Amino acid sequence: MFGDSTACAQVSKCLNNSSKSGACAMTTGCHGYRNASKYLGRAHAENAVANLADHAFFGLLEAYNASVLLAAHVFDVDLDDDDFAKSRESSQQRTLSSSSSSSTKKKNKVCSPQRVLRDDASACRAVFAAHAWDFYVYEKAHRIFCDRLNDAGLVGRPDVRRELTANRLCEDLDFSQVDHVCGLLETPDAVRRFLDQRDNCKYDEATWEKNYGFYWKPNPPAGQGAQRRPGPPPPGSLAFH
Repeated sequence: MFGDSTACAQVSKCLNNSSKSGACAMTTGCHGYRNASKYLGRAHAENAVANLADHAFFGLLEAYNASVLLAAHVFDVDLDDDDFAKSRESSQQRTLSSSSSSSTKKKNKVCSPQRVLRDDASACRAVFAAHAWDFYVYEKAHRIFCDRLNDAGLVGRPDVRRELTANRLCEDLDFSQVDHVCGLLETPDAVRRFLDQRDNCKYDEATWEKNYGFYWKPNPPAGQGAQRRPGPPPPGSLAFH
């Protein structure tokens, strides 16, 4: 897609299997997009933002319901309850919620490596370093989205405001600045929550390093964890028409 991905083992496996379609190589976890940061720059990012702004509508996954309302405003369509995202507990949360006593809940703390990595400041900074232009485009796009919500008279709705506030959208946080994004994970309270979450897993440092690529050591001063190999693409999804 964006560069040579033939060195990727998963892509090679696709290419060497005649029964696989071309889509196989495009959808593996290490396709050419991983190489995009080697040659994409500000001009490409600005062009991407300009192209996105040309669409009559685009939405943010993190503001799904607000996006639905904006789409309805732009295209003049009626909505019903089924058009909106419902808040649902994860299976892990349901397991914990089913325990009636608080002591039982404490004994049944769930190990969630995905949640640990999400709250790992060293992983956050590594992802930002590898995908800085993604964050840049997301920041610019999200500001356009906020302006369109405001122009449509939607930003003041209590339900829209709650959704935006919950995801720190349309506020002072600048998603193109690493300290704005990852610094939130380096406060004393955030570090304590992170360590408690990681302790639930009972994995040693070597296991974290081998299986997940990160083992942040937020020993004072917080935020000095070593950066290792890049993690998954950053959060922030765009839908447009």
